[in-house]
Amino acid sequence: MHVLTVLLSVWFNIGADFVDKLIARTGRAKDFAFWTNVIQFMLLLPLVGLVTPIPYKALALCASVGAITAYGRIPWYHALAVQGQGLSRLTPFVRLSSIFVLLGAIFILKEPNSPERFVGGGLIILASIIVLLDEPLTTVRKLLETNRAPLFAIIFAISSSAVPLLYKYLVNEGLNLFSIYFYLKLFQATFIMLSSSHGAISSLHMTSFVAFKLIIFARILQTCAALFYLYALTRIDLSVAEPIAALGPFFIIVTELLLRWKNVGLDKLISRESYSSRSATARALSVALAIFGLLLMLRR
Repeated sequence: MHVLTVLLSVWFNIGADFVDKLIARTGRAKDFAFWTNVIQFMLLLPLVGLVTPIPYKALALCASVGAITAYGRIPWYHALAVQGQGLSRLTPFVRLSSIFVLLGAIFILKEPNSPERFVGGGLIILASIIVLLDEPLTTVRKLLETNRAPLFAIIFAISSSAVPLLYKYLVNEGLNLFSIYFYLKLFQATFIMLSSSHGAISSLHMTSFVAFKLIIFARILQTCAALFYLYALTRIDLSVAEPIAALGPFFIIVTELLLRWKNVGLDKLISRESYSSRSATARALSVALAIFGLLLMLRR
């Protein structure tokens, strides 16, 4: 049941990523990061009654992670705006965050672990990284040499890896689930407003009403994803939840294939190259690794 909650969180995040990809080239990355953080915080205001005070140490941690992740989203919007780079090409680089999270769960949070769980989680993460690459080393080198999108995605991955570690650490300390999320979003919005509010607000007249509505819709999806993931972390270890969340690239493949089949926003959402060059061998190997890794992780 809790594994399904994590998977539901993944689907919500995928929906938000596709919406962000659709509108990424309609404005500046810094402005999108501003509205992402501010709108997500505003969505929580009707539920402020659920927030309880947390210790100063927890506030300091939320502030630190909030500052890092508020600005870490700017490179992600830069990556999404690069023409010819579909989500399926960028997601494996973002999922590098799962490696940092898995290691942090084991060595920092000291979660109970077994060889089967560690190997299984590693296989899932590895599968999520190579699922879209014909020749991983060659393709990664080519991408890094020819444009900045993968580098932007890696910067975002490094910054975002701090979030699940913060969540799980504070949940283990007995803090209220919603309060952790609220204070993190409060600090994210505060830091981004201090640095870029004038530019983001003044650029509103350049953003179409439809695009702004899509920004709000994507933030609703991401908020739902975060709350589902937080709930799962109260029931299962982070070292279990994060590798399962790393299955996201497989779902993106399915979604992009459906979009290609329906011919929905093909040029804006999907890189043709990612489908013309991808080999069946790479896909089969990735699926086999993911299934084997998941079976290892769920083995009692």
